[in-house]
Amino acid sequence: MITMLSATAVKVLDQDEALDFYVNKLGLVKGQDIKQGQFRWLTVRVPGDASTEIFLEEPGPPVHDEATAEQLRELITKGAMGSLVFTTDDCRGLYEQLKARGVADFTQEPIDHFYGTDMGIRDPFGNGIRILQPYQQQRITAVLDTSGTSQAAYQSQQAKIAIGSGGLSGKGENGATVAKAGFLPERHTDFIFAVVGEQRGFVGAAFLLCLYVLIVWRAARAITLAATLYESLVAAGIFGMWIVQIFVNVGMTLGIMPTTGIPLPFMTYGGSNTITNLVACGLLIAIQVRGGVPEAPPLADHAVVRSRTRWSAATGD
Repeated sequence: MITMLSATAVKVLDQDEALDFYVNKLGLVKGQDIKQGQFRWLTVRVPGDASTEIFLEEPGPPVHDEATAEQLRELITKGAMGSLVFTTDDCRGLYEQLKARGVADFTQEPIDHFYGTDMGIRDPFGNGIRILQPYQQQRITAVLDTSGTSQAAYQSQQAKIAIGSGGLSGKGENGATVAKAGFLPERHTDFIFAVVGEQRGFVGAAFLLCLYVLIVWRAARAITLAATLYESLVAAGIFGMWIVQIFVNVGMTLGIMPTTGIPLPFMTYGGSNTITNLVACGLLIAIQVRGGVPEAPPLADHAVVRSRTRWSAATGD
């Protein structure tokens, strides 16, 4: 039985350059450095954590032949050979430290969310590095916290309180205390379904879900009516997009899915989300219209039909 992960690997073009970046700039510590002929086992690890090491793997013999090594080098330069995820207690403080150490290739500066702060960088070879605060990981695992007492489960817990307080017919716009009093963060975007449940109750939430069932059914019907395979695949993509968004958004509001920031179609506040869904509706309508019209005969056949009609009218045949 597997008991733990002792090492992972990230591919680099030059081990010494990678060692300098990960140790002197990123702040890791050197692990093992063992040479066996052409092979060099060079690792780094997080300070104070010797359980997992990162192998700085350079493509080449004896592991790879030259042709394979060259292909891997091309992929490395494109940033397609892997990524690393680290956690920190102070994302913004680490950002300032990395800048002071000469790190400049930031894919994302620290951004504050309601769930914490994160940022992204790249090593000298294009490998992506994501740095998260522990609170973000807790946000994903908070769905397993049935008591709802952890800080990461706060938003999901407030959403369930809002939906439960709505009862059968809802508390109305003025009586929705959980949403209006600010106890429910991001109520206009990710957790809009909780607002519907509190203001309109079970009846309003069920009616909204019925509307979604109708929309998804129409999308599924467009798949079968599509005139070409390409149009069928487009309709299937829109169908899958809506299914995933509805299931994940409503699920995280009810506490059965992790809080991931997936929007609720046609309800979540935001212009890009609305425009995307309206364009998807237009595509589905066009696919259904094209698929529901029988293919017309060629123009030459129309001419033949008109000529025969005139001849029959003239001769009586």
